[in-house]
Amino acid sequence: MLLGQTRKNLLNHMTKKNNALVIFTKNLIEGQVKTRLIPQWGTEGALLLYKDLLRKTLETVVLTEIDDIYLFSTPDIDDPFIKFCSTHFEIDLKLQKGSDLGEKMANAFSEMLAKYNDVIIIGCDCPEIKRDDINLASSKLNEGVDIVLGPSEDGGFYLIGMSQARNELFENIPWGSPSVLGETRRKITELKLKSYELKEKWDLDRPEDVYRYFENKN
Repeated sequence: MLLGQTRKNLLNHMTKKNNALVIFTKNLIEGQVKTRLIPQWGTEGALLLYKDLLRKTLETVVLTEIDDIYLFSTPDIDDPFIKFCSTHFEIDLKLQKGSDLGEKMANAFSEMLAKYNDVIIIGCDCPEIKRDDINLASSKLNEGVDIVLGPSEDGGFYLIGMSQARNELFENIPWGSPSVLGETRRKITELKLKSYELKEKWDLDRPEDVYRYFENKN
């Protein structure tokens, strides 16, 4: 029985694809996306900006060298615009599962790493992210790095990649606070994991970020 199970595990590993990219997104519901922009830009303006960010992110990631790309949506997978994006960009659509962002990312890594050697998760809030950033993250994971992080100016991260599920990295983290990156780094050190960090970038979260976005938009 043990030999049979070992052979099965080896076959499963051999049939894994190299890598996958997961994009976390929210359903495009007016008043429920980019809420910190609403006081200045209104619910419709915040929604249009989020839609533009999602489109820009998808146009970027389809140019990468990643094997497969997935959209992980919340709270369901019935949003018309996200379904259109999934079809238009030929990207599989899945549901985020979990009670908070950490649990959702942990579950996504566990699910995807059962089929892929390396998995990267990003959001659609980072206008600066380029295909080279994603390709570099994938390359570092392929070289044997345990964790790749893309630090953001606000104290979080815009990208995280790993080759083995590490649920403990996502536990007891104050998501949405400026201490997310610091706490994640601390856990990486405690677990003695080999990590690599990409260049720091900024997320579009605050009203002043909108001006920065349009000043740099190409």
